[in-house]
Amino acid sequence: MNQLRKDADLKPDNRQALKHLILPVLLFITGIYWCNFPSTSSLYFLSQISLAIFFLQCFILTHEMGHLSFFRERWLNQGFGHLFSFFSFIPFLSWQSIHQLHHRWTGYRDMDPTTEITEDTEFSFIPRVVINVSWKTWIPIFSIAYRLYRDWETDRK
Repeated sequence: MNQLRKDADLKPDNRQALKHLILPVLLFITGIYWCNFPSTSSLYFLSQISLAIFFLQCFILTHEMGHLSFFRERWLNQGFGHLFSFFSFIPFLSWQSIHQLHHRWTGYRDMDPTTEITEDTEFSFIPRVVINVSWKTWIPIFSIAYRLYRDWETDRK
């Protein structure tokens, strides 16, 4: 039998899940500690990288816990999901609900809650300038607007 993974490896395991929480916790602790150094030091620079990776890990963990696939128990997924979503700046329950609908309706632009508001629009001069400047300066206005509209919206259809 030449399987890469056994079926048991694909099931949630609380001990494995807790092991995967060690790195984000260490990134957070070291990042916060190194932030206390002067901003000209290399440790301060490393703190920014450490915290950036930590925040990315928080969203990845929020995603897995939103699918209830990280821990065996639902309450552990939801509890840690709330914790890590706090550091992702995303309300957990509304994100989880929208994300489940996204999986149900992926490919259906009018039904998928992550794409239902997208449309082909002709922008006037000022919005076009803002979009072009944001694009050229790498300011993620679409991501910010998307998050504000989708993740913080509480009044669903």
